[in-house]
Amino acid sequence: MAACLYYQKRYDAARTEYERALELDPRSARALYGLGCVAYEQDHYAEARDHLERTLAIDEKAGDCHRMLGLVYEQLGDFAKAKAHFERGAALDPTVAADDYVRRRLNELRRTNP
Repeated sequence: MAACLYYQKRYDAARTEYERALELDPRSARALYGLGCVAYEQDHYAEARDHLERTLAIDEKAGDCHRMLGLVYEQLGDFAKAKAHFERGAALDPTVAADDYVRRRLNELRRTNP
């Protein structure tokens, strides 16, 4: 339900559903990831970072989470961390590696943040 609400851009309702999921399972990587995505869309970057870092503490190989953290760290101005998460996400997940934005940003970040 939460993911459907997220894709409908009903972020407050999605947040409520993800929080309910976490009440049932406080270690739900998918719910934490979802909350991170919602926070990102609502420009709450520090909150997004916290949810996504908690996700990686549960599942360090979540390529999509690394991609989102790259986006978050870009917004926070930490380009070295953004680059590291984009690289990790691309290494773990072929869909992240094929993402045009990730490829373009990685090329730019590698030139400016070796």
